[in-house]
Order: sequence, then C-alpha cells, then structure tokens
Amino acid sequence: PVNPGIKEGELRANRYAVLLIVYDLTPRSAYSWGIIEQQSWVFALAILFAVAALYLFARIHILRPAILLQKTMQRIGSGDFSVRENILGQGEFKDLDNELAQMAHQLNEHRQGVEESTARLKQLTEASLEAIVFHENGVVIDANSMAEQLYAVKPGGLIGSSILDLIAEHHRALIRQ
Repeated sequence: PVNPGIKEGELRANRYAVLLIVYDLTPRSAYSWGIIEQQSWVFALAILFAVAALYLFARIHILRPAILLQKTMQRIGSGDFSVRENILGQGEFKDLDNELAQMAHQLNEHRQGVEESTARLKQLTEASLEAIVFHENGVVIDANSMAEQLYAVKPGGLIGSSILDLIAEHHRALIRQ
C-alpha cells in the first residue's frame, strides 16, 4: 500500500493506493552470474597460486634438505666420512645435518683408530717367530709370514683355505668338537 498524499483541504488522507512495480531481473541476474563467475576464476587462480607456492616451499625447505641428508647418509654408509652438506637455515634438518657431520667425524676417528690398531697387530704378528693364523668360521682370513713359511705357501696363499687343512689329521676330530 502507498499513501498518495494529502489533497488540498484534507486533514488526513483516507485513500490508499497500490503501487505495482514490475522488474525485469534478467539483466541483473546475468550481471550477478557474471560477477560470480569472475570471482570463481579469481578464487581458482588464487588456490592454484597457493598450491604452487606450497609446492615450491616444500620442495626448497623440505624435499631438498631431505634428499641432501639421504645422500649424505648413503655416502657415510659407503665409507666417505669427509662428506658435509651445508643445509641452510635452522630447525630440525639443520640439527640433523650437524648430527650427521658429528657422527661422520666420530666414525672417521674410529676408523683411523681401527686402522692404526690393525697396523700394530700386523707388525706384532710379523715380528713373532710363531706361526699365527686368523680365521673366521673355519676359513683363514689372514696369516703371518712364519705361518706361510711353515706351510710352504706364497704370501697370501693361506687366505681362503680351511683352518682344518692346517691341522694334523689325527687332531681334526678333536678340533671339530
């Protein structure tokens, strides 16, 4: 209802009218759908950009350090203790890199100690006038020069042979027990 207003001389209007307005919403609807479609494309591009940024971030800050640490561990496992990958930044990957470097340094020190100990043992066995044979599971893995002279073989000739072959036959049964 619409109040048509007061006519001249009336104190109050007793008339009412109905105003009927007809809208054609087709252009407005098309415009609104156009805006919604445009906003959908912007939203899709924003999501695509966010996914690309997350992938790039993960690649640089997660995958790259993980791959470098994996390569470092493989090189340490193969005996290269001088390896050091400098992972930039801070956090768990940097801490892990520092721990790997420390572990590699300790392993290198232990390896050098074992090599020195092995060299001293070799010197002692070579200085001995007794035949000395080392075996593992009954297979000769090392022997000094006196053992090679005793069995009349070339240097290194005892390596790989059975320890039982070096024992007199009448004692082999006792050794097997």
